[in-house]
Amino acid sequence: MAKQEPNFEVLAGAGGVALGEARTNHEGRKAILLIRGQEDTTEFESLIKTMGIVIVESIYQPGEQDPKGYFGKGRLQDVSDELRLRVSGHPWQDVDLVLIHTNATPRQLVAVSDATKVEVWDRVRLLLSLFNAHANSLEARTQVRIARLQSDRTVLRELANQTTT
Repeated sequence: MAKQEPNFEVLAGAGGVALGEARTNHEGRKAILLIRGQEDTTEFESLIKTMGIVIVESIYQPGEQDPKGYFGKGRLQDVSDELRLRVSGHPWQDVDLVLIHTNATPRQLVAVSDATKVEVWDRVRLLLSLFNAHANSLEARTQVRIARLQSDRTVLRELANQTTT
């Protein structure tokens, strides 16, 4: 069996150096919002609007979260196929962010990132980006960076685990 190359795209929402760690302006970015069950998204959508991110479409799937990929495998594949089209005039043409309305597990973040090939944020990453955008002092920016690194550590472990097994 061929050794699988690591996929570092999952770090796009994590603030990796190569991907624009200092980016604080997300104004005008287009995103898709993934929602499971009948959750109230009012607060989450307000945070997204505060960041200046435009929700192109909200996709709902009834039932409980899939522990592996948040959405079921088939539904996640449908979202992935739609994102890959990038047809001119399609509402998802300029989407570069997928938002998950939950505190996703590292496994879910990696799975959604692998499927969609775009930046993926859950509630934690959205809040960290919001805090980073409004951090005015060196101390505040450092605290946000530490929190981000701690959050990323678990995602990196999951990514390493998937590439070695």
